[in-house]
Amino acid sequence: MAACNGCGANDDGVSIVCRFCNAPYSDEISRNAIRCARCGATNRGGRPQCVACSASLLAMCVLCGHGTPPPATDCAKCGEAFLGAAERKSQRDAERMLGAVSGAIGNIARSGAFDIFGGGSSGSGTGAGTRHDASSSRGGGGGGRNGAPPMDT
Repeated sequence: MAACNGCGANDDGVSIVCRFCNAPYSDEISRNAIRCARCGATNRGGRPQCVACSASLLAMCVLCGHGTPPPATDCAKCGEAFLGAAERKSQRDAERMLGAVSGAIGNIARSGAFDIFGGGSSGSGTGAGTRHDASSSRGGGGGGRNGAPPMDT
């Protein structure tokens, strides 16, 4: 274990500064210090929990959910960089959703489920709006729709 730069006391392995003289144990320990978001206490880098309030100090990966101790800049499990990860996840999710919607639309189009021209995929049929006789339910007062009598014109 290291000793205090100020008074030579043994490093307690938890604190950043010596409990006797309040001097930092080392420059490296001070550089890697992490401030707790909950209570503001200064903690040594690499600690999973705050020494003062026990809050988690782990950086949680938005892509895989793994917690990585500070001062790491990348997820220890999937290797994704923490900086900008939320934006990259949003972009990937949007692309995935767009692909799913495009695929669903293509499947519907191929199935002919919404064939508004009445011809199916073969192209045969009367086409939209070509029926104008009295039995038509489109325009011109057709008649017979839902059992209603034809309208007089």
